[in-house]
Amino acid sequence: MTVDNRITNKRQWVWRFLFVAFIWLVVTQFAEIEKLILTAMSGHVGWLILAVVFQFAYYSLYSNVFRLAMCMLGVYLPWRIMLPSTFASMFVNVVAPLGGASGVAVFVDQAIQRKQSPARTAAGAMLALISDFTAFSLILVTGLTYLFYYKDLRVYEVIAAALLLLLTIGMTLILLLGLWQPNLLRRLLEWAHRFIALLFEWFKRPSPLKSDWVEKTFDDFVGIGLAIRSKPKNLLKIFLISFTAYTMDLISLWMIFRAFGQDVHFGILVAGFSMGILFWVITITPQGIGVVEGMMALVYTSLGIPANIATVIALTFRGLTFWLPFFLGFIFLQALPTFRGESRTEVRDWSVRLAALLTALVGIVNMISAVIPPTTWRVLLLENVLSTETYYGFYIITALTGFTLLMLADGLWRRKQTAWRLTLIFLALSTVSNLLKGLDYEEAFLAIALGIWLVFLKPNFHARSVYPPLQQGVRVLLAALGYICLYGIAGFYLLDTHFAVNYGLMEATAQIVKMFTSFQNPGLQALTPFGRYFSSSIYIVTGLVLVFVLIMLIRPLIIRAPASEKERERARRIIETAGESAMANYALLDDKLYHFTPGGSVAAYVVKGRAALVYGDPIGERKNFSAALASFLALCRKKRWSPIFFQIRPDYLKEYEKAGLEVLTIGDEMVLDLKDWETDDHNAPGEVFRRLKSAGYSTHLHRPPLDRALLDDLQVISDEWLAFMHIMEKRFSQGWFEPGYIQNTHVLTAIDPKNRVVGFASLLLSARTGEIGVDLLRHFQDVEPGIREFLLVSAILWARDQRYERINFGFTVGGRMQSLYEANGAIRYIAKHLDEVFSSRDILPHLRKIPVRALPRYMAFPPGCARRAALALVRSDAGDEFIEDYLKDMWRRAWAARHLR
Repeated sequence: MTVDNRITNKRQWVWRFLFVAFIWLVVTQFAEIEKLILTAMSGHVGWLILAVVFQFAYYSLYSNVFRLAMCMLGVYLPWRIMLPSTFASMFVNVVAPLGGASGVAVFVDQAIQRKQSPARTAAGAMLALISDFTAFSLILVTGLTYLFYYKDLRVYEVIAAALLLLLTIGMTLILLLGLWQPNLLRRLLEWAHRFIALLFEWFKRPSPLKSDWVEKTFDDFVGIGLAIRSKPKNLLKIFLISFTAYTMDLISLWMIFRAFGQDVHFGILVAGFSMGILFWVITITPQGIGVVEGMMALVYTSLGIPANIATVIALTFRGLTFWLPFFLGFIFLQALPTFRGESRTEVRDWSVRLAALLTALVGIVNMISAVIPPTTWRVLLLENVLSTETYYGFYIITALTGFTLLMLADGLWRRKQTAWRLTLIFLALSTVSNLLKGLDYEEAFLAIALGIWLVFLKPNFHARSVYPPLQQGVRVLLAALGYICLYGIAGFYLLDTHFAVNYGLMEATAQIVKMFTSFQNPGLQALTPFGRYFSSSIYIVTGLVLVFVLIMLIRPLIIRAPASEKERERARRIIETAGESAMANYALLDDKLYHFTPGGSVAAYVVKGRAALVYGDPIGERKNFSAALASFLALCRKKRWSPIFFQIRPDYLKEYEKAGLEVLTIGDEMVLDLKDWETDDHNAPGEVFRRLKSAGYSTHLHRPPLDRALLDDLQVISDEWLAFMHIMEKRFSQGWFEPGYIQNTHVLTAIDPKNRVVGFASLLLSARTGEIGVDLLRHFQDVEPGIREFLLVSAILWARDQRYERINFGFTVGGRMQSLYEANGAIRYIAKHLDEVFSSRDILPHLRKIPVRALPRYMAFPPGCARRAALALVRSDAGDEFIEDYLKDMWRRAWAARHLR
């Protein structure tokens, strides 16, 4: 196993440990979390929102303290990394309490990945903590003085303050040891090096510290001391920012007092705040869990704040300053570059799977909640607003959303974007129905929290829906029957006091079976109004669920079926013998239908609304083109479709015009004649290729069929690329990553010096035309710059070695954009869409100084059908996403009409 693989495996285990620790902590502290939520809900919403805003201001300043401290010591981490890293470090400090060292490791790992000094990073984090503790000491002295003046100062509070002072002095001495006592520092480092070597030798393992570790660390610490001594003004700046951050924290606490209608003297505010933060730092429990709340409430109570108000304020402040950052830290940890490559992908996989499982859990919670009667005091509040029948109706909606969320969980597991969107909608519906059926804020909070997390996970849901097979409807039917049975059994079991029969589990099962198999009275004797409602709800829920199942069963009959394998194989033979370009292979993608003409030609098309959109020209012998075009136009007249041809070549423009179609120039295909390519040319891609080659990068060409392991590696790269680009797979006019499609293509992989596949290019081959087309071009983000050029030049060299004549880099709008944008609304909309679709794969910027030829491509459609052509193209490429894009475009145009008159 390589060093890189060992590091990856270690990070995978670290992530697994952190994930399990997160679940364990949430489960064990669930009662406290619920208490915090209930407490916060009783406060004034406006003041609480302001308190949250000031908390975010505090953490923004706090993360800036770390950034400036590290910059002072020569470690430069970008701002976009520092705030997530700060939250992530807080999360890690809680689940892996090692005296703050585990949180510092988050920053150190970011520095290592950017090839910066880990020792200086750790020292920068320590300097930030010293500044933080020093700024807090001013507030602490004020609080201690107030407590002393009012004779409320305890011995343990003084001892805790002394420990904080000793901790601050100790960290300062460690930082400046290289400046004051270099010989002592060297001896300590040598002793540590020997001790760790002996310790690992005892376990028969090599020492993790290299032989030059002592010298490098010693030089770093000496440099740290010199940097601190030479920049006193920077120290003052860091201290002032730390003090400002604590001011934001204090203002946030004061706003919490206002939220609960409690006036507070400045001295009392500072005294309770300083004691809470002091024991947060000093206590041996992770981040003061179970200690800070009690200490703050005790101090405020002793200073005259009513005990119940003091407890409420302490709990709310703890929720905003600890639990909210804790959950944000768990979310941000997954977004950090710490989990790159396989490990980062594992994080994303686990995130997607956990989101799917939690969606299913919310569905089950909704099902159970829908059979539990509301609490009396909540019913009394609701009856002032809603009738009994209305909130019973929301019970049924809750049961139905439970079933729907269970069905959607399967789509989330498979990264379906449509499932992601529908899940957000039904989580919102679940929130409303739970609140209106009985003020069940617990279930509503669970749905809201999951919805917020899913919004963060949006880039991971990029898979398209496929043609629904009949088996899917059968699976939904079985799932529906199971859900209905569970709903009925759970209701009878939990509501046995609402019926004349005391239902156990077996009796509840027998009763639900009897209800659906007997045509006579099932013998139900409800004793309460809710019992009577539940009896009726079983039939209502069953009927509505079965309607949904019926729709799923007839979907394959309603939705137009894809081409059969026999038709696709017939089209493949025609394309291989008559295709004019390597890009003609796009006609074989599984979204296409085929029209075969009597003369042996084929038109590959999709139907969107009342438009038939053809990819390219009808393919066949040139002498049969007129007849092939006429045959397809006759089909469109028969079906009442508008024929639209996309990316047609200039060879047959007169035939389209003769057929009465308008022709629009939309872009170019970029083609390189391999005889014009010279590796000795000093062009930019060639220079990048030579640089990466000398750095140890290489490529390998894989011929179809690809093995499963390679497909898994390519899937990892593709998923990360899509997530980074914040796009989903497009269809129709370009390839997309689908294992069945990729498995049968030639794939060129880029391999880094650690023998890891970091990028790939899928190639389309046309032996007839002597042309190779570059299809998908994707890679990891944490690789050496220029990996795209490296893959392109490697593809060019391979094509030339295989004696191909040309390489086709695909379609680009390029210089045609300006003229398209100057056209009317529908044409401008086509231009905007083409720019968005092809910009993510546009390789024109990477072809600088390469002698490519631009071959014009056109679009043909009936006169007056430009708008229909635009919508058909958008729907074909973007699928369901076209609705969102269209609404965004309407909003932009409305805004422009108002503000740019």
